[in-house]
Amino acid sequence: MIAELVAIDNPNAHKVNVNEAAVSFLNGNGLPQQIVESITEFGYDDWMSLRHFSIAPVNQLESLNTEELYLPWYVRRYLTIAGGLNGDPVAIDLDSFLMCFIFHDEMYPRQSFIPDDFVLHTSLTYFDFWMGVVSDPNFPVDAYDAEERWGRLPRFQTKAEQ
Repeated sequence: MIAELVAIDNPNAHKVNVNEAAVSFLNGNGLPQQIVESITEFGYDDWMSLRHFSIAPVNQLESLNTEELYLPWYVRRYLTIAGGLNGDPVAIDLDSFLMCFIFHDEMYPRQSFIPDDFVLHTSLTYFDFWMGVVSDPNFPVDAYDAEERWGRLPRFQTKAEQ
């Protein structure tokens, strides 16, 4: 589903094979098989646009999430998979499998102290989030936009049905 949407937005994109290490990384994080299949259905060598978002290359997700800037969130079980219009990372909360935004302008000043205040949780599943991106012209493009629309939700403790 997501692959078709990305292909429409990027007709000249160069597809690449998804490597086993990428699939293993996603499975190792406990993602539901439906999400793993959706993420690995396509592989590109660069970030791909989807409306006001950019989806990270699947073969680079492990290196992205373990680099110094993103590692504090990954350790807290947020898997960055995309970025919003203003640079806010879009992540899957690995505890609930719901989508969230990370306030990018808060990532730099206090890298050693990462409170959940820097994360804007949504009640959207992976699939609901991406369907909202393509079907709702007023879908939030960054964390501030999402906060204005949905307010501040707590971190959900139970896993969402996908």
